Amino acid sequence: NNTKLKYKTPSKIIKMEEEELENISLNEKYLIKGRVIHKILELITRIKDTNKQKEFIKQYLKSINNLLKKEEAKKIYNSLIKLIEDPKLHKFIFMPYSEVSIISLESEGIKNILINGRIDKLYIGDNYIYIIDYKTNINPPKDPSLIEKSYREQLNNYGSIIQKIFPNKNIKLGIIWTETQTYMEI
Repeated sequence: NNTKLKYKTPSKIIKMEEEELENISLNEKYLIKGRVIHKILELITRIKDTNKQKEFIKQYLKSINNLLKKEEAKKIYNSLIKLIEDPKLHKFIFMPYSEVSIISLESEGIKNILINGRIDKLYIGDNYIYIIDYKTNINPPKDPSLIEKSYREQLNNYGSIIQKIFPNKNIKLGIIWTETQTYMEI
């Protein structure tokens, strides 16, 4: 078989040595910030008490203080507190499944594409499934039609894979913008 396999990773993970952190670009700083926020939002769902959630966020940020400047950690803390206290977002953030790994071999014309990703939040209801992705952009779009193509592709890939597993359920794709504490369905 001469079919070429293309590898696609919708969500990337970074790994850096301590000495590399001194000279990282602004883009890499955003990636670190995003990873920190994702990790906290993954772990916090295991804590039921709001005060303990706040303390956990504070302690987690304190434990990685070498990755973030103090003012950045404070902004992240405030943003996360607003997220967990927002009644409209609470149901999404505390969905039962966090950081769900998925992998699938998809056909795209004559190419096969291996899709390997991680769904931030997944909820499987009786008739529908929510697939939620966290985005940490400083200035998220005001309208769903302005969402970056790569974000749409990421969620559509996830939705396509989950739809094959649950063909009789409606799939709802959405983004939680952590910076503005808003939910946007795509």
